[in-house]
Amino acid sequence: MEIEQTNKYTRELKKVIKAPNITTSKIDEIINTFISNPKSNALDTKIIRGCSDYKNLHQIRINSDYRILFEIVDNLMILRHIGKHNYIEKRTKDC
Repeated sequence: MEIEQTNKYTRELKKVIKAPNITTSKIDEIINTFISNPKSNALDTKIIRGCSDYKNLHQIRINSDYRILFEIVDNLMILRHIGKHNYIEKRTKDC
């Protein structure tokens, strides 16, 4: 599976990696875990339904506070947003 980052995701990532216990290697590990086993319990994967802006939107957990919001299109994982749980929840309600 190919991975693509939106500009928004890249900007948000720069802020998130300043948080304690969040590193780019941990984020990469989470993404690779999803690619190899999308149903892993450690990821707490959720499909976001009812979003008209995106067709196949998902959310995975980095830790108890942070999430990644992404879209799957064919064999492409488009990383849309990364941030605190409340921020991601707001993003899914506004789509």
